[in-house]
Amino acid sequence: MKQAFPRGLPGTKRQPGPAGTRGPIGLVGQTGAKGQRGARGVAGPTGASRPAARITSADRIELLSVVQMQIDNIHRELDTQMHRSTQLEILIRRVEDKLGELIGLSKWLQDDGGSRPTSGAGFLGTIPN
Repeated sequence: MKQAFPRGLPGTKRQPGPAGTRGPIGLVGQTGAKGQRGARGVAGPTGASRPAARITSADRIELLSVVQMQIDNIHRELDTQMHRSTQLEILIRRVEDKLGELIGLSKWLQDDGGSRPTSGAGFLGTIPN
């Protein structure tokens, strides 16, 4: 009886040679059906991992004193700003008055000084000669 060999040409009695290089991987087949969903995991802890800090009355008093100090600073700054705005308003009125006098004097000078300026021109003093 002939001895069967796994590799080689049919009808030969020789030992098979070494295996050749492996060929490329073939095409991927179709994906199988989706499996069933697994069991639900254990629920995790809820909320914070440690209790919230308690605010003591001393902490509240300290916080209120800080807030009161900030409010006082704001009031002081507002008073300063109001004072500055009042000073600026006074300066602007003075400049407007002087500008009105200059406009009236300019009109009077363009008129060759022939007539006296009207009272609405803003002259409070005497007219130069």
